[in-house]
Amino acid sequence: MPAEALPLELQAGMNQILIGAMTFLVDLKEVEDEGEVEDPASDPEDDQDQGDEEEEEVEDGEEEELAGEDLTRALKQQQAREMRFGGNDEDSDSDDDWGQMDDDAETALDNIDAHIIFGDTMTAISANDSLRFQALTSALDFQQQSMLHSLMNVAEQKRQLAAQKTVDGANS
Repeated sequence: MPAEALPLELQAGMNQILIGAMTFLVDLKEVEDEGEVEDPASDPEDDQDQGDEEEEEVEDGEEEELAGEDLTRALKQQQAREMRFGGNDEDSDSDDDWGQMDDDAETALDNIDAHIIFGDTMTAISANDSLRFQALTSALDFQQQSMLHSLMNVAEQKRQLAAQKTVDGANS
């Protein structure tokens, strides 16, 4: 979209929007690296197979410990969900309106990677509107420019990984 088509308020705040998006993506990458966000491309059957192996290895004294680990894992998944969807508002009745969300349910958003979208968008702006790109990035300090460069590298790495998974999936 040409910059002239944006409302004046958005045009004036594009640097802040860029910085906010970069901060979000850095935080998202940290959460992904910690393993708190499950990979949507992971095979649910693989997870189920691992659970079966754990059940077979359970000894009498370990049952309570495994139940505690399951509870901890469920709490971490809930916290990750709350982080992704804006937290948990106890006064809200939205849970009643939406019903139970199936953890294994696939949505159209599962295959969208925010880092890749950001990288593609910044590359397109750079290629198609170099003056706009210069205006966006010239206001960034050294740390923010480094963050932008790092995010562009993350996007490229994720793009290559997604392409490799596609090739591997086609070969199997």
